[in-house]
Amino acid sequence: MLRCPNCQSGQIDGTVFCTVCGASLAAPVRRQSTTLFKKGLRPEATEPVAMADAAPPVAPSEARLALYVLPSGRQMRLKLQEELLIGRRDSGRGITPDVDLSDDGGFNAGVSRRHAIISWDEGDLFVEDLGSPNGTFVNEQRIKPQQRAPLRNGDTLRCGMLTLRVELSP
Repeated sequence: MLRCPNCQSGQIDGTVFCTVCGASLAAPVRRQSTTLFKKGLRPEATEPVAMADAAPPVAPSEARLALYVLPSGRQMRLKLQEELLIGRRDSGRGITPDVDLSDDGGFNAGVSRRHAIISWDEGDLFVEDLGSPNGTFVNEQRIKPQQRAPLRNGDTLRCGMLTLRVELSP
């Protein structure tokens, strides 16, 4: 019998994902090709982003999230829902993230297939790292895996070495 590392529920041997919380039960795999920080690579410096005033809370049905990939400026406009997966698509594994960074050099930048989740809770926006080897950073502060960190209008969100600017509007 296996124990889920996330919720501690008992699982049948050979189960790949927890039937209670959906966490992966596979042993973590370390891949040298995407663990960039051990090779001495660092993200390029970007121009400072002026912080906008915090917007008043808005209902998820009215709120819109825009993410800008830096430095390319590619813009993704998303309707907020309860959770948005950030990562890289993998059709072979059935992974289709809401925020797909595959075409932005996500693999070379160390973005995991299931890298982080953006969630909306009672008018506030949060990001949670899903245990990615290269980390998730809000305004250059690394967030702890499996813990939510607040996201505000104007924040920078870095997944591995790929930086996004967050804009929230009603």
